[in-house]
Amino acid sequence: MRAALIALGVAGLLVSSSSALSALGASESNNVAVVQRMLTSLEAADPSPSALLELFSDDCYIRWSEKDTPATGKPAALAKLTSLFSKNHRYKIVVHQWFAKGPIVVTSRDDITLSNGKAAAPFHVVGVFVVENGKIAKWDDYEDK
Repeated sequence: MRAALIALGVAGLLVSSSSALSALGASESNNVAVVQRMLTSLEAADPSPSALLELFSDDCYIRWSEKDTPATGKPAALAKLTSLFSKNHRYKIVVHQWFAKGPIVVTSRDDITLSNGKAAAPFHVVGVFVVENGKIAKWDDYEDK
């Protein structure tokens, strides 16, 4: 994760718990809150991709791995978000660390797929988000090997 932060070329606040997020500035706190709402929405018992899409900008960009084809714009983003739940999967998101500076929010987290009540092995990713005007403009996930 350190390499991802260095690559961003920004100095910010790296925190390992939600309580430490209170040390962030107002702008960063608001941006983290948007990302938190989105990640929490992914865990909903009855998720709504359309409601989730409201947290994204009109020209949003979503890519879930380096080899993934990105979705650009709300129609493509809706299709991508809908695909998450097409196999009746649900998700558990465990954020280990947050980083925020200006519009950039970074998470180090485990994404766990729940299928028929059984959890798959956690998939560790670093998520890089750009939040503009209260909406997620860019979401890039990178596998943290």
